[in-house]
Amino acid sequence: MFYGYVSGAGERIENTMEAFKNAVDLGSDMLELDCHLTKDGEVVVLHDSDLERTTGVKTEVHKLTYAELPPCLSDLEIQFKPGQLKSSNFPI
Repeated sequence: MFYGYVSGAGERIENTMEAFKNAVDLGSDMLELDCHLTKDGEVVVLHDSDLERTTGVKTEVHKLTYAELPPCLSDLEIQFKPGQLKSSNFPI
């Protein structure tokens, strides 16, 4: 059994449709993703419970409504495994 941790984050931007598809294409039997609820009960797929790494804002998902969520940083620092394909265009 093959398991895609953070849905293949070592090769694609974590928790994106591109990462999910890549993990399946590589033969993963299961995908792991983290879900959090906003203050108004909306589901957000995000590895961290806080938003600082991905948005630069020091707060947690559950403290905001979906409409209040800040946008992802346009320039995320992503570290892929050495020798792995890097993605420049990815849907979030």
